[in-house]
Amino acid sequence: MVNNAGIYPDHALLDMPVEAWDAVMTVNLRGTFLCTQARQRRQLQGGAVVNLASAAAFSARVGVAHYSTSKASVVMFTKSAAQELGRSGSASIRLLRG
Repeated sequence: MVNNAGIYPDHALLDMPVEAWDAVMTVNLRGTFLCTQARQRRQLQGGAVVNLASAAAFSARVGVAHYSTSKASVVMFTKSAAQELGRSGSASIRLLRG
């Protein structure tokens, strides 16, 4: 399964409506969490979970604090999920950095 959904609206930090922050976190981070959880609850054999992040997770950029934060969170979520779910041998979780 590939978690590839993401949105990237530009908003200056001081002008960013909370709805824009929430929308980016919902699509980019919550979606990754929910899809990973749903797949692992089905306990499918074989295959892997692939979560896509972004170079923005590793370097700050003007106008996309919400996007960069969401993608950095996807990186840490992926690392945590791989440790937790990989111990039992029930999951192969990978991160692709684009």
